[in-house]
Amino acid sequence: MITIYQTSIRLICTLLCLIVAGGCETIKSHYAAPSTPPLGQPVYRLDLSGQNLTTLPAWLNSSDLSDLRALDLSGNPNLDLAVTLENICSRAASFNTLLVAENEMRELPGGLTHCSQLTHLSLAGNPQLDLAEALASLHHLPLKYLNLSNNNLTELPAQISQLKHLRDLRLSENKLASRVSFAHLGKLPALHSLWLDRNGLTSLPATINQLQQIKYLFLDHNNLRYLPREIAAMANLRVLHLTHNEFSELPPPLLELPRLLVLFAASNQIRVIDPRFKQASLKGIVLDNNPLSATQVHAARKLFRGFFLFSA
Repeated sequence: MITIYQTSIRLICTLLCLIVAGGCETIKSHYAAPSTPPLGQPVYRLDLSGQNLTTLPAWLNSSDLSDLRALDLSGNPNLDLAVTLENICSRAASFNTLLVAENEMRELPGGLTHCSQLTHLSLAGNPQLDLAEALASLHHLPLKYLNLSNNNLTELPAQISQLKHLRDLRLSENKLASRVSFAHLGKLPALHSLWLDRNGLTSLPATINQLQQIKYLFLDHNNLRYLPREIAAMANLRVLHLTHNEFSELPPPLLELPRLLVLFAASNQIRVIDPRFKQASLKGIVLDNNPLSATQVHAARKLFRGFFLFSA
């Protein structure tokens, strides 16, 4: 086991933040669960998921929703989302976060046009959704976070390049292995975080060189054995997740990434650590569950002296 080695308190705090979230703002903004408040209290986050609703609960009609920020309507396939969102968005001026996962949608509800402040949207688990048409109808919204996980996607429609405010894009658990291209994503200047985990990827296309704006890249749980040399063009990449792949060594192209700070490479087939990584820009690395010999573990500890070496 390679364990925490030596670093400063400030660096520990920074790296733990990156380890947990790929950016603290992301986890704070997007994964705090909405909840139902006590009657008479301000409504900030509301969870109505998985209740098989056909209409909104009657008590909501008389509630003050002026403070509502986040609403989870996931798992309500029989709910008229167009009417519901028109009702909610006309009463909640600051409403910005909507989860409508697993609602068997084929198209986006028209009521979304009333949600002019929407910055965070989850459309996960709606594989029948016409994504090209959906993305085209979202371009007028100031979206910063979009979750398209588990939608059986085999490619990315060109319309995604219209979401110019997008910072975080989650494409987890899709089928992008054979036709993934990053040409459209390269046109999103604000995009910082990209999830491509659990997509059956065996390789990455040369168009990865167009993702020069990306800071956090998640490639966990794929079938990758190597990284293309074009990844060196990702000059702003800070954190890279490669856990649960099939790498037999730390990929040499990583040596060319000038700002890479943290690498997650646990649960691969890594047997040898290239001594050249002593000159890498890395400050933290995770190597658990790799078939490193005792000699290589000792060499890694010596090589990464002064790094933040994390063991789960």
